[in-house]
Amino acid sequence: MAKSPTIAEMAIQLRQNLEAIAKRIEQKQIERHQVEMAPRPKDEVMAEILADLDRQAREYAGSILNQFQSAKSPRSTGVGRLLHPAGPRLEADSRAVIWLLRPLLEERLHDVLKDDPIYSGEETGLNHADRQEKLAQIDAEITELKDQQQTIVNELSSAGIQVFL
Repeated sequence: MAKSPTIAEMAIQLRQNLEAIAKRIEQKQIERHQVEMAPRPKDEVMAEILADLDRQAREYAGSILNQFQSAKSPRSTGVGRLLHPAGPRLEADSRAVIWLLRPLLEERLHDVLKDDPIYSGEETGLNHADRQEKLAQIDAEITELKDQQQTIVNELSSAGIQVFL
């Protein structure tokens, strides 16, 4: 007949279970951080960058239109800075440069990013929805592990054994 485990043996087993659960919680927290810090997809990032370039180019095109409208006035003294992308101190207006060179800038961006280790080769990254789904799954797993941990602590406490986590 098999001998029943002693209280000391059960306490050791429960403590080992607690340590294993604590290690799994730590691993899940590391996994969660990795998901939080995972890069966004290349296409999503490029779309955002190109949209900003387009916005700046539109703003500059609008300023050209405004300057042209002013130049049409019979009281106008000239076109002024209509097509001059530099101010009085020859400081370039970045919107003007973007407006003039937009297609070249997009091509150069792709050239620069093609060698980036995150985005070269097969597409990597997590879009917002996938990231949120993975984080919710990991959070649920962490909650379940913490509940298991608390159950063991309660069992040990009811036996008069103090546990400090």
